[in-house]
Amino acid sequence: METKPICPHTNQPAIHAEAGAPASSSDNRIYQVFGHAASYLNVQDTANLSLASKETRKRVFTNPQNTISLLNDINPRVDHSRTNLISLFEKLGVVPQEGEPISATYISRGLQAYHKLTTLNEFVAALDDTHLQRFLDDAGLDAFDDIDQLKTALCSGPIAERINLATDARTWVESPGSYVKTLTELDMSGRNLRAIPPEIKHFTSIVNLSFENNELNKIPPEVAASTKLATLNLSNNNISEIPPEIAQLPQLQKLFLDDNNFTSFPAPITSILTLKELHLSGNQITVIPEKISCLANLTHLDLSFNHLSEIPTEFVMLRELHHLDLSSNDLTQIPETITAMIRLTHLNLESNYISEIPPEIGQLKNLWDLDLSDNKISIIPPEIKELVRLWDLGLSDNNIEIIPPQIGQLASLINLNFSDNKISQVPLELTALKDLESLKLAGNKLSAIHINFAPLTELEKVDLSYNNFESYPSSAFIGCDDVRVKIKENPYNTSMPPGMA
Repeated sequence: METKPICPHTNQPAIHAEAGAPASSSDNRIYQVFGHAASYLNVQDTANLSLASKETRKRVFTNPQNTISLLNDINPRVDHSRTNLISLFEKLGVVPQEGEPISATYISRGLQAYHKLTTLNEFVAALDDTHLQRFLDDAGLDAFDDIDQLKTALCSGPIAERINLATDARTWVESPGSYVKTLTELDMSGRNLRAIPPEIKHFTSIVNLSFENNELNKIPPEVAASTKLATLNLSNNNISEIPPEIAQLPQLQKLFLDDNNFTSFPAPITSILTLKELHLSGNQITVIPEKISCLANLTHLDLSFNHLSEIPTEFVMLRELHHLDLSSNDLTQIPETITAMIRLTHLNLESNYISEIPPEIGQLKNLWDLDLSDNKISIIPPEIKELVRLWDLGLSDNNIEIIPPQIGQLASLINLNFSDNKISQVPLELTALKDLESLKLAGNKLSAIHINFAPLTELEKVDLSYNNFESYPSSAFIGCDDVRVKIKENPYNTSMPPGMA
């Protein structure tokens, strides 16, 4: 039995281009597409299929020198002289027979391998089915029976050949095998992929991996072979479960699973003890398991846009948690569990059904950002004054009638939003907020302001739109020349002072 020579660079059997041996009909069509893609990519406006002239297309495989010229146009960083062209193809596992000249068949095979490593996948991924069919028609090729069959034919092969080469293509050409093993970042987002190929297991040095914004419905267990993986982004797919092998990733710190099809909290996640950030926004999760307490290193947790109605008491065991986003859920109260999480710096409970702020809110003395907008809150407890580190307080779109004087004790406050409530008075205590830059009071029942904002030396913007002012509250802004006031949609019709809107 004849032994095929092994390519020294890939350790794979070399592909021979036999003199005069015609490729299969299917291969020929694929080679034609590659050739047409090469000429097409040589056009400045790649969005206009008609710009690739027939003459340009015809010259692709007419002689080796044209191919060398075309390769130089596509990737000038690689030397494509005749000698180096042969060397380059050999490194891709494509070698001619002994004494075989550079033939059109040989060039087509080499060009096929070369484009798989450089630009063709991006080219195909950028075309929807309609444009891809136009591309075939423009190339004078018979259509494949199935567009997906064509895409598979064009983009098949090891995943190493499908990488978005933002890195230097020369590295791939010189040592593609070793490069796969040393690659630390791989971004395959937005490529309409329906599956993660099992060859992902060869990427043993990957640290950051993204398959965001594709059409994936599952995660292959082979992902667990990337033992150095620290960040895994699988957001915006169709995933509904994850394999238990995911818990075998010993260094995983950030996991993004936003906008998928999870109806329950993925159980394997509770075993990833190294996890620091977990993003599960935009799913259909109704219950958080008690075992979430195992994620003792978690600092960021995003469970927004789900269907959570309660939080387990075990939440309090997440002692390192700083950022918690539970916005757009079905919560009717702020659980005692959350008010006991004293290390929280950012808490978002926007767009729930919360009707009351418990006095225990004052325990969250490390909060910088608190958003309770779009709830059913009517009363703010005096204990709010304990949040002395708060920079941003959002209480818009509630049923609040009175701004409590204790708000004036939030000395670090920069942004304060009370828009869309039922407030009719602005308390004098607000003038104590020396760092305040933005005050939003739009959509309330204000008809007058009996305080002057001049003591607020950092104030830049005040929104009084959609209230009941029958005249401009000039006295409130004496000495506030640098403050921009929005006061549109109020009853009075007089011309606004300079700087008003």
